Amino acid sequence: MIVEIRETAPIIHFGFLFTKIDSPVGFPVKVWQNTLYNKNGYQVSIKAPGGGITKISDNEFEVLYTTTGNKVIDVEVISGGKKDTIKGNTINVTII
Repeated sequence: MIVEIRETAPIIHFGFLFTKIDSPVGFPVKVWQNTLYNKNGYQVSIKAPGGGITKISDNEFEVLYTTTGNKVIDVEVISGGKKDTIKGNTINVTII
């Protein structure tokens, strides 16, 4: 059972499990990470090319885009001791 939890892929969404939204340029987009990890052993890494990321908490982030277009946000979890990486899902935001 512990192995199953350790190998659980992270899931990110915009709230209520939405994985695609439209947002105005310059408006912070809230991203939630749904999977719980031991913060002493794992690090959640949100990647948002072209966007500025602010960590609100271990499971809450804000991404700010200053240009319009279709954007993707990815997540992965990195194990502290083994340096293993668990890749999660990709979510999409259209900045208008």
